[in-house]
Amino acid sequence: MAQAGAMGVGERRTLALICTGHFMSHFWSITMPALFTVLSAVFNVNFVQLGLMMTVYSIANALCQIPCGVIVDRYGPKWILVGGIFLNGIAFAGCALAPNYATLLVLMLIAGTGQAVFHPADYAILSALFPKERAGKTYAVHTFMGFSGGAAAPIIVAGLASIFNWQVSLAVTGIIGIGVGLLIAVLMVAPELEKAVPAPNREREQDSSQSWHASVSSMLSPTLLLLFCFFVFSSMYMSGIRSFLPSTLTALLSMSNGTANAILTAFMTALAVGVLLGGVFADRTANQGRFINGCMLIGVVLMILIALFRLPTWALFLVLIVAGLAQGAVSPSRDKMVREAAPQGSAGKSFAFVSVGLSVGGIVAPLVLGALLDQNEAALVFWVLAIFSVVAMVTVLLPGRATRDGLAEELKRSPDAVSASKGPGISTQRR
Repeated sequence: MAQAGAMGVGERRTLALICTGHFMSHFWSITMPALFTVLSAVFNVNFVQLGLMMTVYSIANALCQIPCGVIVDRYGPKWILVGGIFLNGIAFAGCALAPNYATLLVLMLIAGTGQAVFHPADYAILSALFPKERAGKTYAVHTFMGFSGGAAAPIIVAGLASIFNWQVSLAVTGIIGIGVGLLIAVLMVAPELEKAVPAPNREREQDSSQSWHASVSSMLSPTLLLLFCFFVFSSMYMSGIRSFLPSTLTALLSMSNGTANAILTAFMTALAVGVLLGGVFADRTANQGRFINGCMLIGVVLMILIALFRLPTWALFLVLIVAGLAQGAVSPSRDKMVREAAPQGSAGKSFAFVSVGLSVGGIVAPLVLGALLDQNEAALVFWVLAIFSVVAMVTVLLPGRATRDGLAEELKRSPDAVSASKGPGISTQRR
């Protein structure tokens, strides 16, 4: 179990390794969108077909998240994390050799399967290594590294493609990932995960037969369901920006692809910085939901501003930097809410469940926004992004109330059950 105090050498090394893996996770999620303009010409496909690549990627991610969480909780996080990184690296390197669009779809399906391991494995490790008093800052560092990967991807991927070609760009991306997987396999010592309190001997057989039902019930608690919905709609917002911001700005303002990707990089860089600022607030803020909604409201206003006015390039940089800072600040508070809602010994499954919401958002948003671009409705893209954020804000208002109602009902059945179902709106201390 995590202990308070200074971070030891082993903890620092483990944190650095999983953060490096998370860097690659976000890097890969933007690798293909950074090449959309090039791939559209090479394979003669439209924006809906390009969006379908990311949808396939997200479908595989969604289907594999919960099984990965179960494996993490039962067998440990290290080797499934290593396997997922290898799968991503091989798939993206393979994309460099793809002879046609159909092959790209198959390889993105494989890459999405590998992508599913990161949240269940990483957050189970972080929950085991660090006490909740330091959780906000720890989650902030982890998420910062992920968003840094997203910020680096447009410049690196597009830069390699312009200097060499798109095949070299994808091959380098895959090979570097395989190297990161080898480092984690050799150097990381995974912590022992927190386990659920065992039942008395005479009850174990019955509890074993009911374990799957208990796992499903814990994931379907009102708090986790609402957090799942928040992940869906906030992911639709983020997925839309990651996948189509360059293409939308190019269509709306006749901007060059290089400038549009530079604006995306500015947004993603601000996103990463915002995560670090959000980590400080997450550990000092009592009402996580109110803080999240304040940040997301800023993003809503700025998306509407871009939709209404044809801003000059310098103003777009400024507006999207502010939007990135605000959205990044949300992540540590969001992750603390999930940690506190997770039943004891189920961190892997709980983070896997809500992370399916990220994949669902990634499935829907590219198809919706790609269709709008194919209909030459670039301005409408930003209105839709604002709507996604507004719906996410509504869902995050409700977990505190849902938690109180759920615990009251649980108390009627069993007073001892409270300790296994705490949520972010409750002041009960985690065991």
